[in-house]
Amino acid sequence: MLEESTVTPITAAEEAAIASSSAGPEVTCCIVGAGPAGLMLGLLLARQGLSVLVLEAHGDFERDFRGDTIHPSVLEIIDQLGLSERLLALPHARIQQFGLQTEDGWLELTDFRLLATRYPYIMLVPQVDFLTFLAREAQRWPAFHLEMGARVEGLLEQEGRVVGVRYRTREGWREVRALLTVAADGRFSRVRQLAGRFAAGEDLAADRRALVPAPALVSLAGAAAARSSASGPLYRSGGAAGAGEGGSKLRTGESLRVGREE
Repeated sequence: MLEESTVTPITAAEEAAIASSSAGPEVTCCIVGAGPAGLMLGLLLARQGLSVLVLEAHGDFERDFRGDTIHPSVLEIIDQLGLSERLLALPHARIQQFGLQTEDGWLELTDFRLLATRYPYIMLVPQVDFLTFLAREAQRWPAFHLEMGARVEGLLEQEGRVVGVRYRTREGWREVRALLTVAADGRFSRVRQLAGRFAAGEDLAADRRALVPAPALVSLAGAAAARSSASGPLYRSGGAAGAGEGGSKLRTGESLRVGREE
């Protein structure tokens, strides 16, 4: 379960240690949060030769996530990047139809096979696998750097502009300066709190309106709003469950029909 972030105060001794330390590295873009949005942005920028540092507070991706689905429009983007073949090689299932079992019989709500796309289905893959995939693909580019276990605790400001972040690691405090700082750290964004824009959990649409025009601080909140879960309705796949509570492990390319119980 996601919990609201709290800002850890910096002690006087730590403040002095930071002030006496050498200046941190400089990058074109510092992205806070290694979720789907943060990693994808980092990948796109690194492909253009722009130096990127992605900071993730957790030490790894091994935890529960709210979204394990990749929709046709996202698969099209992955295909445009030339990464679809490697992505589809991951163990996954495919949702082609969605409907409900009513008293009057089966009610089909959606048939993704009717879409004019090379990917007429929802790809169901554990988000830990998707994040690992994005991170590995991004790390193929020399301009991309990912630091795990890096918890942002402060913003660096100069003449009213955000010029980087201060973050804590197991080894101690670090700073990074950046032309652009992006908040992609989820619903309870620490960076939003540090910027003093909104308290955690407030309206994300309003957050985007407030932060996007700022000269050096951008908030990406669309990933949280776009997530969905496939574990609620019943589904079938030739008599073998592909995912969800009580389901077996995913088999590559397995097709699911969500909503219908045999």
